[in-house]
Amino acid sequence: MKVAVTIFPVYDLVRRVAGPDADVVLLVPVGRSEVGFAPASREAEEVRGAKLGILVGLGLDEWMQDLMGRAAPNARRLSVGDRVPSLASSRPSPRASNLAAEFSADAGVLSEGSPDPYVWLDPTRAALMVKAIAEEMARADPSRAAGYRRRSEELTRSLEALDRELESRAASWGSRSFIPFRPVFAYLAERYHLEIPASVVGPAGAILSASREREIQEVLRTDGIRGVFREPQLPPEPALHLGEQAGVPVGVLDALGGEGEADSYERLLRFDMDALEKVLKAAPVQPFKGEK
Repeated sequence: MKVAVTIFPVYDLVRRVAGPDADVVLLVPVGRSEVGFAPASREAEEVRGAKLGILVGLGLDEWMQDLMGRAAPNARRLSVGDRVPSLASSRPSPRASNLAAEFSADAGVLSEGSPDPYVWLDPTRAALMVKAIAEEMARADPSRAAGYRRRSEELTRSLEALDRELESRAASWGSRSFIPFRPVFAYLAERYHLEIPASVVGPAGAILSASREREIQEVLRTDGIRGVFREPQLPPEPALHLGEQAGVPVGVLDALGGEGEADSYERLLRFDMDALEKVLKAAPVQPFKGEK
């Protein structure tokens, strides 16, 4: 059985459930952002002959529906985002709506109030996704259902262990707030009791305006936040500029992974927690009490 999957974190879960019993193909190449991705002839050829297509849904990769309709119209489809509790696309901090421009689907984040599609960044939700993946693969390929279910149980235990590990690490941190490049880490923040008071950029391609820069620097100053983050698949200049102007280091948070230190789902989450730990483990810098 051929199974087509849109993005790497879900692909890694699917291929491990599949084991030797299915051929799993990844559509968004490693190193590419999900932002503004448009499938071409390569992706259509990859999907051709698939019996199952797996996407996140929730507005993130809806191009997959049209692609499957053209290249594999009889294939089953699974939107894993529909199988887990979702958050609204809003800011975890009450202040944040005053600090950021509205986000849009082509920026990788839906407008405020729509479901946040970055569900995989919480291992407990990923475990629910794994169960849904195994059951859909079993329906598409009943003769190998036992293998899919057995491997999904093994993977679920790995995700449960990962969650316990990350929860224990985060509990020891002296700070709880961080500023990512985009506010796509809300599920990670919710699961480990962290806060995202602001993010570096608004809509895709937006310039970091002087007023927005001042607002974020104020958050850095008043909250004692020790750093900001960029994403490896997106232009680094806004985050690097903000870090230079604020005098704080710029780390890397990766929502997609797929290579290097983030070449599996668990390694992706550990990569992000390592990056956060460098900024959050120490107690926050004491806020400045003088005149602004």
